[in-house]
Amino acid sequence: RIGKVACTFCVVIAAFSLAVTSVVTSFIQPMSSPNRSSIDPMINELRKNPCSGNIFNHYNVGGYLIWKYPEQKVYIDGRMPSWQYKGTKYMDNYLRVLSDPSFQKSEFQKYNITCAIMPKDSDLAHSLTAAGWSAYTPPQNDWVLLRLKK
Repeated sequence: RIGKVACTFCVVIAAFSLAVTSVVTSFIQPMSSPNRSSIDPMINELRKNPCSGNIFNHYNVGGYLIWKYPEQKVYIDGRMPSWQYKGTKYMDNYLRVLSDPSFQKSEFQKYNITCAIMPKDSDLAHSLTAAGWSAYTPPQNDWVLLRLKK
């Protein structure tokens, strides 16, 4: 009897874990990980014309930016999904920036974000471009470097 209860509990926990993973993945995976040749031109552009503030970046490129361009602060990288501060998970804030324009504005002000590296077809890239941010997209590239115009 105890074995059946324990087994049922394990199945429920596994199903819950799968559901949470599916929800998080639905936000991250549609914007697939870039290959290095997609991001390197943006790093070269930033070296020539540095960002005046910090970078908001897609989750999938944070670690690569830290490795290749460590002198520039990024918003998120692969180590951060479990980070919490005062009961708020940093990953939740990242996902909220992607879906809530007023929260995005407050986070950009709070962290002095003046550049962004995102997939060029993302909602955030479109909204920043519509708000007047300049866009740099190398030829044959699905990613964009956006800059706040001064």
